[in-house]
This record gives sequence, structure tokens and C-alpha cells, in this order.
Amino acid sequence: MKLFSKYFFIGLFALFVYSVSAQNVVGYCGTQSSPISDAQLDANLAYLAIHKDELKVRQVRYVPVRFIIVQTAAGKGGINVKSAFRMLCKLNDEYANQNIQFYMKDDFKYLNNDLVNSDPQSQGAGNIMKNVKDKNALNFFFTADIKSDNPGSVLGFYSPEHDIMVIKNVEATYESQTAPHELGHFFSLRHTFYGWECQPWNMADHGKVVTFTVAPCYGAQVELVNGSNCTTAADKVCDTPPDYNFGFGWPNDCRDFNVDVYDKNNELIRPSQNNYMSYFFGCTGYHFTQGQKDVIWADLNSAKRNYLKSTYTPPATTVSNDIEYQLPADGQDVVKTEPILLQWAPVPNATFYIVEYSRKKGFDSNVTVTEVVKTNQYTIPASYFPSGLATGYWRVTAMNEYAICNVQTNPPMSFNLVNVVSNKVLTEVKSWQVNPNVVTSGHLFQLNIDINKKSDMELSIINSAGLISHHQKLSFNTGKQSIEIKSVKLVPGTYLVVLKSDTGMESRKLIIQ
Repeated sequence: MKLFSKYFFIGLFALFVYSVSAQNVVGYCGTQSSPISDAQLDANLAYLAIHKDELKVRQVRYVPVRFIIVQTAAGKGGINVKSAFRMLCKLNDEYANQNIQFYMKDDFKYLNNDLVNSDPQSQGAGNIMKNVKDKNALNFFFTADIKSDNPGSVLGFYSPEHDIMVIKNVEATYESQTAPHELGHFFSLRHTFYGWECQPWNMADHGKVVTFTVAPCYGAQVELVNGSNCTTAADKVCDTPPDYNFGFGWPNDCRDFNVDVYDKNNELIRPSQNNYMSYFFGCTGYHFTQGQKDVIWADLNSAKRNYLKSTYTPPATTVSNDIEYQLPADGQDVVKTEPILLQWAPVPNATFYIVEYSRKKGFDSNVTVTEVVKTNQYTIPASYFPSGLATGYWRVTAMNEYAICNVQTNPPMSFNLVNVVSNKVLTEVKSWQVNPNVVTSGHLFQLNIDINKKSDMELSIINSAGLISHHQKLSFNTGKQSIEIKSVKLVPGTYLVVLKSDTGMESRKLIIQ
């Protein structure tokens, strides 16, 4: 098999379309063999030989992660942030039984660069990413493509030289195994079939009984079933059985590998098909062995990973995805040529929100904008919606830096796009006023109202910039009544007190001194 670059690739973590006549490589891993990774693995194994018992008691380690979204030079494209969170959720689920959990450190970072976006394995792109990365986090760069001169495409890779992870945008999902696999490389793990990457086992070249002692690649030893050379052959992890890259192109995915292949001692080889560092696809129950977990833990505790040893513990609290939408109300009229204020009630334990607004109810990616905000408000720019569009849609997801699995799809809210909004009279209200309507900041005022029938309404106080400074729900009985507006601290200025019900919306002026 042709080498993919001047380096051997450690990984050909690939998807395959298999036919009778040919094998099409759809995608593979681009992690390259490196003396840096080899030295780190040997250091981790040496540490385990002396200190393994010390690592038996393992408190949860929280690892800071930084997401860098790569776009074109013009700032176009880039992964949807919800996809990045789904991938991170996958990592937390798969590494939970190792007491390793990942959390998002700081905001998303954006890099607008065509070279990095299309050819992140190039030397120039590597230098750019090295300078951009967060030096106190595990860095994931998301790119549109990973250039390759070979059949198929690279799905992701770990660069030992720059100590960064690169994941192709389409692989940042919960379903993909790419990120957990590449993270295994980050923690110094090799493939279970190390030494067979450049030439997977086949009957014609290697025979039913493999008598070789040296594998086709890297001068690696051929691992034996009896484990006599497990500490020096292949991945150097003794509880992973020999694998001569049998998964490469295996047409039945993870269904039983029923080809009888023997090592030089005539012992039958049965590879672990659902190991994360193997090469079989379509498996259930992907896992790391205890030996692999020990290497991962040793690597995380090594001096090389000191930059990940943060004293910060993220909030281990769940975040409700029940969003109390406030403005605009579902089906409310908004002026399409003016900024549209979106507001919702703050969600306990949430430290940021994903806001999506779209021209289609299905939130198609090409007509949807996704933003991450730290407040419970967001303003859609004026004239985002085209003149001929009648309806816009929006939804919100609440999250914090650790509760990143909360990305289920919420039912969308809608608003009507009109040229002019007219206040409809509140038919259930005889009269109402703000008393007094000139108030010193921090003082209370009253809402005096005469109601025809029992009604539920919403009261909002909006400043001159159109932002909501206060919002609450009110319930009125029939007749005259007064409601105190409590603990409203507003900076001096002119405001509108807006009263809204199912029948209409009216406003009164309020001046704060």
C-alpha cells in the first residue's frame, strides 16, 4: 500500500464501502507516527511498572477543553456549536468509567483561515494552530476538510508535535467513534494492530499461518497470542489481543470475524473487534481495556499534562431544558425591518445559552443562525429576514460548561414578520395607569387597573434601546385593583411599561429619576 506522506500514518481509522470487486476507503485517521508519541508511551508504561498501585484509587479528573471553530478567510462556514457539544457529550460518556470528564473552558474561539480549514496537516497550518491554541486546555480544532492525496478523506488526527486535536466537522457527532479514538492517541495509545497499518493482513501476502516476526510497518514486532512479547510488540498493552489489522475492509463490519488466522505458534488469533483502538466498524459496546485505561491515566498524570491539571471544578449540576419564553410571545407580530429582541427567563445553573433563529421551522442549517450568549437576551439584527418572509422561528437551549449533553431539540417559537406593529386594545381592561409615572430609581410604583373579567397578563418594562429591564406574569380578578411592582432597580431614563394579554398589548410611559 502506498504511504500517505513522508510519515507513516499510525491510523487508518476508516469507514468502508465494500463490494465484490473493490474496496473504497471513505475516510481514515490521519494521526502520524512520531518519536514524541513513542517516547510518551514508553514513559507511561515505565511509570505504571513502578506506580500502578498508586493509581488504583482515582478521583474524578476534570479536563479543560477549548473549542476552536475554523472558518474560511471570509468568516464563512464553521461547525454548528451544538455538534461540538454532542461530541463532547460522547467523550464524557465514553471516558466516565475512567473517572475522566471534560468541560468547556471559556468561549468558542474562531479562526478564519483557508489553509487551516482545508489542509490542517500542512506545516503552515500546524504553525498557525500552534500559535492559536489555548495553552491551558485540550484543544479541538474543527475544520471543513483535512486534505489528502489518497483515496477517501481524513476524519481526524492528533498532532504530537503541536499537541492539538483536529476533527472534521462532519465527525463531530455523538454517533461517530472518531473523537474517542483520536483522544486515545492523545493519551499515547497506539492501535491494537500497530505495525500493520501500511499493509493489513491478507491471505495472499501473509498466509493463514503468519510466520513473520517483524510486522510490515515501523519495524514493530508481530504480537503473539500467548502474550510472551506483549510488552514490546504492537501496542505494548498486554490485555489487548493480537490484531493484524483484520478490520481493514472487513465486509461484515463488527459481525464475527470468522477467518481462521494463526500466529507463528499455530495459535488461533481472535482480535477484539469493539476496542476503540481497533479497526472494526458497526460494533456495540466500544471500550478500552483496563491496560489501556491505565496508560491513559498515567498519561493524564504525567508531567507532560501538567497544563491540564486545573484546580477548577465545573458545576456538577444539571440544567433544565424547560425554557420560559417571554418575548416575542409565540405568534406575536414583530417589525421585520427593526432589531428583534428575544428574551426568556433565566434558567437556574445555566451559565450560557444556545440561541437559534431561522427562516424555516425545520431550522435548516443554511437558513439558521446559531449563537452562544451568556445572558437571557439576544437581539436579531434588523432586516435579517427577507421582505417576502411572513414567519420567523427561534429556540433556546440552556447549558453550563459541564452540562453539555443538554442539546435536545426544543419545539420552536414563532413570530409574525410585519412592516408595522400596532397596539391592539386590551379588551378585558376598562382602564389602567402607572402611579406614579415619575419614580426615583429603586423605589416602588403601582399598576392601577380596572378589569372586566379574570385575566392572566404579562408586564414588561422596556428601556429606550428596546431591551427588557423587567418582566413578570400577573393574574387579575374582576374589578379595580392595584399591584405593586417590587424591587425594580432601573437606571435613570425613560421607559415603557407594557401590558400584554391574549387579546392585545398596551403601553404607558415611566420616567426614572
